[in-house]
Amino acid sequence: MIRAFRREETSMRTTAEFADRYVAMWNETDVGPRRNLVTEIWMPDAHFTGSLAEGRGHDRIDAALAAVQRRFAGHSLRLAGPADAIGAYLRLPWILAEVDGSTVARGTDIGTRSPDGRLEAAVSFFDLQPHKADAGKPAWSAASWAAFWANPDPEVARRRVPNVVRPDVTAHWPHRSAPVRGVDDYRDYILQLLALVPDLRLTMEEHVTEGDSTFIRWSGKGTGVEGPFHCTGVDRIRVSQGRVIENRIYSDHLIFQALAAKVDDAWASRAA
Repeated sequence: MIRAFRREETSMRTTAEFADRYVAMWNETDVGPRRNLVTEIWMPDAHFTGSLAEGRGHDRIDAALAAVQRRFAGHSLRLAGPADAIGAYLRLPWILAEVDGSTVARGTDIGTRSPDGRLEAAVSFFDLQPHKADAGKPAWSAASWAAFWANPDPEVARRRVPNVVRPDVTAHWPHRSAPVRGVDDYRDYILQLLALVPDLRLTMEEHVTEGDSTFIRWSGKGTGVEGPFHCTGVDRIRVSQGRVIENRIYSDHLIFQALAAKVDDAWASRAA
């Protein structure tokens, strides 16, 4: 017998809202915010079962999420269609996609929710299994660089950067005397660039890899504070264990001077 499920008691009012939060949890790579989503979405003794990971309780479910994110670094989950519910039972169809939007895997999660709206249990089924090569390939590649910068999105950047760079990453940006160090500052510099030039687009003109370093010659366009502009540059990206450990960006365009000033102001305010 299916027990009664009082929708008015749920903390997340609609199935669509819950589905959005569930997907956000899978895409959140920052440890603190991801753990907050786990607590919001799952009961303390909830059980998640899938072919890639399994866990019972908040700690193990969070660890399962982190393991899948490491295995498919740089990928993102999105709904493949509307979620639906019957009583306490919930069905969420999903797609796992590359940065360029291509599908790596597809499946459906079936869960049961408690009267307060949180999941008591969920099982994840694959409709399309990920290819084994996708799980083992490097997190960063020239192709993924080109796909991201062809149409960069701040939310994608927030998820992507922690997966494709190493914790000890160092970046050398034009017009900046000191290097940018660590995942958080590396990501913030990119977000500051996208805030300064929201319509920025970069095209990879050519690239070559020698040893652990890849050289990318690119051209770019966008609208800065003084109007539309075109720019060119070269990135030298050094990779260790599949992720970026050093990035040197070479360009003499004034947009990068404006970016350096913007970042200095933002970081000075942050430190105050």
